[in-house]
Amino acid sequence: MQEPVISCEHLTHFYGKRKIYEDLNFTVEPGRIAGALLALSQWIPEIQRKRLKLTLHLPYSQTGMLAMITVYGLVALTVLFGLQALASAWAMGTWVPAELVTHILRTMAVWYLAGWAAYLFTSALCLEPTWRMRVVLLLVAAGALRLMFLSGVPEAYNGFFPWMFVYVLLSGGLLFSGVARFKEGLQD
Repeated sequence: MQEPVISCEHLTHFYGKRKIYEDLNFTVEPGRIAGALLALSQWIPEIQRKRLKLTLHLPYSQTGMLAMITVYGLVALTVLFGLQALASAWAMGTWVPAELVTHILRTMAVWYLAGWAAYLFTSALCLEPTWRMRVVLLLVAAGALRLMFLSGVPEAYNGFFPWMFVYVLLSGGLLFSGVARFKEGLQD
């Protein structure tokens, strides 16, 4: 098992005098960090500089605008992951039999899917206006990402990889629900 990139233990958060959560523990494995970092670098400037409010008031469909920004991030991740997979296949292909390279790439596919999930969940967390829902999203994200790293057995997820893929794509809907709450004025 690899050493986690990020490890938080016994985290407690207060919003004013109100305790939001207590004794939260989580780790971020190496495969999950790319999606989270891309989402943070994409959404934090939008939120800090109040450009998201402007974006949502443009004479263009809010859903279309948000979908376009999200698809851009997913395409960027896909290009990054594709280049990594090609480089890995090329490098391994010179020393390892082709069958083994195929098995390794199939094992890596779930890690790339975890990167997509981390991107979508982190984006949803950034766009969520209420702390209560952020905590719920954080717990759902931690659980979903944990499921993608439960087994150390190669190709353990091949049987239900298509279902995981569909679940990750559907989790993109969380972005739209957060923006809808933002538009309704539900902010902490």
